[in-house]
Amino acid sequence: MKENLPIVFIDDDCSLCNHCFRLILKFGGTGRFYFSSLKGQSFQKITQNLKVLPKKETILIFDNQRFLEKSEAIFFIIRRLKFPWKSLYILKWVPKSFSDKIYDLIAKN
Repeated sequence: MKENLPIVFIDDDCSLCNHCFRLILKFGGTGRFYFSSLKGQSFQKITQNLKVLPKKETILIFDNQRFLEKSEAIFFIIRRLKFPWKSLYILKWVPKSFSDKIYDLIAKN
């Protein structure tokens, strides 16, 4: 088991999150990430000593002792997937404020 893989935390109650989880596995995420629930013990253990908790209403990635959320997390995942999904990483150059708004819009629906 690889110890330094990023952890993708997913909201179990979110159908979009669960769909994304299946897509990540289908397009090359196996062996590149650990997956865990936002309600699980891994999340509780990692966040127990934090002064400010990350938002639970979004996809979260824990990598190198920091959390990534929203579009930053999505681009982190995309960069590690197989072609053709990996090619979407070019959208990373869209300003974060705009890509986060797009993320929020998709996540609401």
